[in-house]
Amino acid sequence: MSDEENDSEISFSVKFLGRVEVVRPAGMEILMESAAALQFMLYSCTLSSVSFCAVHQFQSKLFGFVTKHPALDSHHCYVFQSKKFSHLLVSMIGEAFRVSNTQAA
Repeated sequence: MSDEENDSEISFSVKFLGRVEVVRPAGMEILMESAAALQFMLYSCTLSSVSFCAVHQFQSKLFGFVTKHPALDSHHCYVFQSKKFSHLLVSMIGEAFRVSNTQAA
């Protein structure tokens, strides 16, 4: 029996979408606002703001990209996990970035 079989707990995999600082410790409104904020963050990154994209050097299931915040003088790194195709995804992002820059010029 493995360690997992010895435990009486039920476990399952989830994906972490991010975290948001909140003003109160509980409440449905907090959850709704946090989910909305995270969804905005997920869709607010423009391709032209991406400055770097790569697969993690030692963990090939992880990849990410760095982008400039649209309103602040700061950068954020978005990290993703993919069970397969990390290199293909990074290649596709890189190609889209290249095409975007070519058309902008």
